[in-house]
Amino acid sequence: MLSVAPKDRDYLRFYFPCNEKQLVYRHCRVVFGVSSSPYLLNASIMHLLENCSPKYKEVAQKLKSSFYVDNCVAGVFSVDEIEIFIEKAKLIMSKGCFNLRTFESNVASRSVDKHPGETFILGII
Repeated sequence: MLSVAPKDRDYLRFYFPCNEKQLVYRHCRVVFGVSSSPYLLNASIMHLLENCSPKYKEVAQKLKSSFYVDNCVAGVFSVDEIEIFIEKAKLIMSKGCFNLRTFESNVASRSVDKHPGETFILGII
């Protein structure tokens, strides 16, 4: 739920018919389903990743090239690296109130929910 700056809320107003008069409402959050929603989500994520703490820059760089809409597809080389990547990625994204969850891997790990060896990404195995 991305907030809209108060100065920009007039651009997201809508009219609600009422018996006596028309009421004018303004959205305070980005509306899901409008044509600009995917762009605004991506721009918000990229802004968050570009402005994260320098100690997380390596993970942020990996995340920047790993998102497609609301899926993050990234790879690591070892089980130890999985734990570190997940921990840092969750921390970075939580700063923007994004909740990363449901991790999959082909290797079992305490932070990984499933490890079947194959997975579906955007409907493709």
